[in-house]
Amino acid sequence: MPVDYCNTCFKGDDCSCPIVKLTGNLTPQKAMNISTILAEVGEEVMRATSVYLPLNSPHEAHSVIEEEFDEFWDEVKVYNLRKGRDTRPRMREELIQLAAMAVRAVTDVIDNGKPTGETRGNTDTAPVQATPTVG
Repeated sequence: MPVDYCNTCFKGDDCSCPIVKLTGNLTPQKAMNISTILAEVGEEVMRATSVYLPLNSPHEAHSVIEEEFDEFWDEVKVYNLRKGRDTRPRMREELIQLAAMAVRAVTDVIDNGKPTGETRGNTDTAPVQATPTVG
């Protein structure tokens, strides 16, 4: 029978956290691994935010995310344990960076760097340029 675990304190039914409990195949070990990965993604978001300018548009966000995905895919193509090519550590790094860029896309482009809930969608106030008419 599956056991319910709080995704914050990892306690069972005696949890007093005001959050929704997860049910199913989530073991305390897997929950801890997920927490560790999320912390690594958060650190990478903060590092990238301190080093690089904000993403300016959905198109730029797409390009950055695609670049990170391509770097992951390059490692996948090289991976072959029988030939001694274990690229899982590099795959993991690339996936952490990929997730971080997805978070940056949400904060920079969708929420415009504001705390969640303050805005939904792009609040760009620049006027839309009309397409010149030919003729």
